[in-house]
Amino acid sequence: MLKMLLVAVGCFFFASCLEINEQVEIKENGSGQFTSSMDLSQLVDMMQSVAGEEFEKRKNEKLDSFFYLKDIVDTAKNLTADQKNLMRDGKVHIKMDLEEKQFKLDMEYPFGNLERLQQLHTAISEGGIGFGSFMKDAMGEKDKPAPTDQPAEESPDMNKLLGIFDYNISNGLIKKTVNAEKLKALLEDPKLGQMQQGAEMGMEVVYNVTYKLPRPVKKVDNPKAKISDDKMTVSLRSNLLDIFTKPDQFAFTIEY
Repeated sequence: MLKMLLVAVGCFFFASCLEINEQVEIKENGSGQFTSSMDLSQLVDMMQSVAGEEFEKRKNEKLDSFFYLKDIVDTAKNLTADQKNLMRDGKVHIKMDLEEKQFKLDMEYPFGNLERLQQLHTAISEGGIGFGSFMKDAMGEKDKPAPTDQPAEESPDMNKLLGIFDYNISNGLIKKTVNAEKLKALLEDPKLGQMQQGAEMGMEVVYNVTYKLPRPVKKVDNPKAKISDDKMTVSLRSNLLDIFTKPDQFAFTIEY
């Protein structure tokens, strides 16, 4: 089943329309929870074509499971000690029913203070503690050499897109800015050519970001941001693939 999940992660950016939802809930004392949810149900047909015989063997299997990351982080070879500490209290919910074409992933990370939230944002955006990363590590893919007759390849990774941002989070302030050097490296990375082609063809990956705040919003500088009637929630909806041509649309400053 792990191999099937990796196939889906590898296929992620070849689907026509997917949706990613990130939600951060901050309490008055600075603690809270970061949640990332992905509905990958549209990938089941693609998994069938890519995995072939493996899919047929497992098409009747169902998976509906929670597991805590503390049970696997200590064996993860691709994580730093700090990243392991960030992951330790997290948990993952995987729901897969191939026959019904359902495939959903939810990751939850609690944080005790705003400094920890900033560290979480940074670690996730840099690709260290994303779902694809630890799944590959669990499978040993990080250390597995490529066959001698084939070049080593890397699947497109959402975290590489989100990794161009810097975060500054403190009491009353959430700031997300574009890092010019990281953006330049992204645009020059040949491994991301397929993503750029998809963006040019009109492919869409819906990316929703929501912050639930402990106090009313005073100011938000992104014109696409939506503020709830009670001014306690800020949300931003974008096509993630616009990041190649309109990266500033993903940046924002929230004051509350």
